[in-house]
Amino acid sequence: MAGRAGEGGSGEGGERGAEDGDGAHRVAEEPVSAVLYAGGEGTDVRLRVLHHPRGRRLRRAAAGLGLLWLLAAVSVFIPIAHLILVPGFFLGGIGLAVVRWKRRDRFAEFRARCPVCGEDHAFDLQEAAELPQRLRCPDLDAPMILKAG
Repeated sequence: MAGRAGEGGSGEGGERGAEDGDGAHRVAEEPVSAVLYAGGEGTDVRLRVLHHPRGRRLRRAAAGLGLLWLLAAVSVFIPIAHLILVPGFFLGGIGLAVVRWKRRDRFAEFRARCPVCGEDHAFDLQEAAELPQRLRCPDLDAPMILKAG
C-alpha cells in the first residue's frame, strides 16, 4: 500500500517552513522513520521530507512549462519532425506543470547502511515522497525495498 511518507507524522521534526514574501523555500524538513529491507534483513533509517511552499511549486511548474514550450517553439523549424515534436512538447509542458504543481513533498537523498553488503551508501530516491520504494545496492546491485517503519 503506497502512502505519503509525511502523513500521520510522529510528532518529531521541524515544522513546515513558511514562505517568504516571494515564496522562497525556507527550511521545511520533517524526519520520517523507515526500514530498508533486503531479503529478510532490515535496517532502520531516517528520511528527510522536503516540503515545497506554494510559491516554490508555482515557480517549478512555470519553469517546466516554459522550457517545454520553448522546445516546442524551436521545433517548429524542424521539417516533418515538427508534426510530432510541437504537439508533444506543448502537451508535455502542461503535464509537467501539473505534476510539479501537485507535488508538495519530496524526499531528500539519504545515507544508510546497506543490509546486503553492510557498507554505508548514499541512496537516490524517486522524487515523490511515497513509500514503499524499490532501491538497489550501489556495490552489488542487489534489490532492496524501503518501507515505512
